[in-house]
Amino acid sequence: MKDNEKIAIFLSNNKFSEYAYKKLKKNFTLSPFSFEKIDFTQSEIFSPYKFSKIVEYFEKEKIKKLLLIGKISPSILFKGKFDFLGNKILPSNNWKGEKIVKNIIAFLENKGIETLSLKKIFNDELAEKKVYCGKVDKKDKKDIETGYAFLKDVEKYRCGQSVSVKNGMIIAVEGIEGTDGMIKRTGKYVKNFVVVKIAGKRKDDRFDLPVVGPETIKTMVKAKGKIIAVESGKTIIFDKEKVINQCKKAGITFLGI
Repeated sequence: MKDNEKIAIFLSNNKFSEYAYKKLKKNFTLSPFSFEKIDFTQSEIFSPYKFSKIVEYFEKEKIKKLLLIGKISPSILFKGKFDFLGNKILPSNNWKGEKIVKNIIAFLENKGIETLSLKKIFNDELAEKKVYCGKVDKKDKKDIETGYAFLKDVEKYRCGQSVSVKNGMIIAVEGIEGTDGMIKRTGKYVKNFVVVKIAGKRKDDRFDLPVVGPETIKTMVKAKGKIIAVESGKTIIFDKEKVINQCKKAGITFLGI
């Protein structure tokens, strides 16, 4: 990619979107758009159900590159009615996992719009295979292995990226609420638990790679979790230094697996 190249960037009003926007605006000309008001920059705001309006915006702005940073909640699918173009791209009889966004990406590709790889853009932020802080004993290792094996086994259903484990028992599996919501839910039942978060083999790196940042660590602290293990090479850790310092202060072990 060339410096000052024009990129449409989809944002949410969250810390990762803010981090990404501030990082990328140094080298690229960004055209931000979103489904909600953004506090850290001005953006074009669209209804997720008016897909034709988004396409019109891309054509008007002569967009050829797209970066999907913001979170698209699956709950959107159940709350409103799509326009004619949305119904064409997202038939109501097939909302299985990543197929929804893949259909959108394929449609945009046919219009000459390339969706960029998050792994390439955030290569410096990808988790490494190592213990960043804390320690892992035999019992912890067993819980991590249990969580990892479980997620690999249910990967074909694309039902979530994370699981919480304690003493070999699966306590909670990530659902529509996301990883932080799962951590909060786990904390209602147990303390000192292990969270395992993976992307899996078939993850499309153009969207929705696992992300861990300071907010996840805050949630972990409040829920009194013990360990976060993330998949190396496929998980984005943003504000990495802050994340590690938070974990050290709270006595949370953080590692890439």
